Amino acid sequence: MLERARPVGIILFPRNINTPNQTRELVAALEDLEPRPFVAADLEGGVVNRLTALWGDLPSPAQAAACGRRAVRGQRIGLEGDELAGLGQHVVTADDRA
Repeated sequence: MLERARPVGIILFPRNINTPNQTRELVAALEDLEPRPFVAADLEGGVVNRLTALWGDLPSPAQAAACGRRAVRGQRIGLEGDELAGLGQHVVTADDRA
């Protein structure tokens, strides 16, 4: 189906994610598609965490903000960005206004 649809982006959901290795293998297989799609997961923290199976619960944006701007940047850009990149994902977004 993906070869026919030729998506430019793919979002991973909990039903697609079991372990870090399985997720890396899935993303690697998706990179064989032409054109190569961007791969992302919705990861805002709190109730919006599509990677709970891998990392467990993450603080919500409000909980992270209560710790200050540096804590938010450290979590969102540092930890989560590095972890997502380690899974082979291409798209990482963070809201600097927190």
